[in-house]
Amino acid sequence: MADTFTIRISKDTSAFEEMDKAEEQLGLSRNLLIIQGIKMMFSWDAQFYKKMKQYSNTFRLPVPLVM
Repeated sequence: MADTFTIRISKDTSAFEEMDKAEEQLGLSRNLLIIQGIKMMFSWDAQFYKKMKQYSNTFRLPVPLVM
């Protein structure tokens, strides 16, 4: 059996409507959308993430939009 954990979506996270729109476009459930996001970040090394954060801060845009 897989380990489970619970997350809480905070106020500064994309609205559920935006997540629902993305999951519909990608053909994923909300759960799979979150899991894929986590897996994607696992593939990044620290240098890549720091560079994305620098661009994000420079252009005042969220990291996903910079990518």
